[in-house]
Amino acid sequence: MLPASTLEVMSGICPRSDIPLRSEVFSAMDEPSLNKRILDLGKIINAASSLDAASSEVSDKKLKDVLFVRTAERICAFCMKAAEITSDCYFIKRIADFFKSVCSDASFESLKKDANSLCEKLSVLSKFTVTVQDELYGGEKSEKSDICSRLKAAADELEIELDLPVPLEYRASDEFAVSLISDSEELCRKASDFCDKYKRLIDLSILGYAEELDFYLSIHSLLCRINEAGIPLCRPRITDKDEISFRSAYDFTLLEKDEKNIVPNDVYLGGKEKFFFLGGANGGGKTTFLRTLGINVLLAISGAPAAAHSAELGQIDGVFTHFPHDEHFEGEGRFDNEKRRVSKIVASMGRHPLILLNETYSTTNEEKSVVSTSELAELLCKRGVYGIYVTHAHEAQADGVGRLVVTVDENDGNRRTYKVARAFEENRSFAEDILKKYGLTYQQLDAVFSGEEAVK
Repeated sequence: MLPASTLEVMSGICPRSDIPLRSEVFSAMDEPSLNKRILDLGKIINAASSLDAASSEVSDKKLKDVLFVRTAERICAFCMKAAEITSDCYFIKRIADFFKSVCSDASFESLKKDANSLCEKLSVLSKFTVTVQDELYGGEKSEKSDICSRLKAAADELEIELDLPVPLEYRASDEFAVSLISDSEELCRKASDFCDKYKRLIDLSILGYAEELDFYLSIHSLLCRINEAGIPLCRPRITDKDEISFRSAYDFTLLEKDEKNIVPNDVYLGGKEKFFFLGGANGGGKTTFLRTLGINVLLAISGAPAAAHSAELGQIDGVFTHFPHDEHFEGEGRFDNEKRRVSKIVASMGRHPLILLNETYSTTNEEKSVVSTSELAELLCKRGVYGIYVTHAHEAQADGVGRLVVTVDENDGNRRTYKVARAFEENRSFAEDILKKYGLTYQQLDAVFSGEEAVK
């Protein structure tokens, strides 16, 4: 639901002092005019970043110089636009004030003027027409339209709305661009002079704003989608308490499956019980509960609103997950693979991580699964981490580890509610609820299947 660049920003630990600042930015972006300005800034700096990346991939000096000129022009445009932003948001005001000081410098004015002038001259190099004579290739001109046009025509005939991709824009090869530039010696000389004059003046670290702006824009877009679905959003309180608390938190990723009735859950990890086993029937919502907790904690520690009625979080310095892999394992079995991945988590985690484990060690034999699950849970619990461990190893036990269970509505035919609650009875499962509904016991079933007369 988020682009890779945004996930990259979220993978870094946001300092606690910056979380309120980021949160204020997301609130400010609800103002349409400010949101549009930030969107425009994102387009400009992304264009500059793309030009700089293209420059690093070519070896010809003339082409590098031309690309640098265009990169510089886009950076100047970004600085000017950033300086014009007005907002009551402290973080945005601080950025605007910084770029105002940049733009007020005499050297910047000279840079901007020369970059704009030279880019205007260089524009002639990006506007050209290439004509290819079919007979050169010994073939006849094809009358077929492109595949997208044909699909669109077929869909229109069937009265089907079709969302087609934007036609590809082909970039000229480096060889073609170099030969084209080489015919413009005067422009190449001016581009080279420009680079010599301004190469040290331009701070390319400004390009880092591309990922930051993508982060704000993509998460804000996601928040709008969540809000439109009727899911509440809240600004989590960051406290010094040793706890994670959510009231009515939602797994908004279910929107990708067009779910209309997403069941919220309360979450509380803290005090003497920060780590829990989570059991219950398959399909009852255990994995959903893990996602609910994980994605909302990630949003919260990134400074974004969470999909919940309210939330409070203590210090969290990372979120680690272990979900079973479906692929084949080269050179190792599934159990060894899971053990290695878990060891990596334990070695990498800080002092206050959230650990989410989904049926880890469930693929081995029952006895080994119980022992491994118990040992891992006890290790993590002793480390004082926050965590949920989904497991079917009902016999697994560890000191200090509480139990949660997916509940059923006993007044409605034992319908699964997708609600998670504290389990006050050991080894409670969905099968036991079914037995209770029909007034049966394990002993009665055992007597029936062993050929003995069931005793009422």
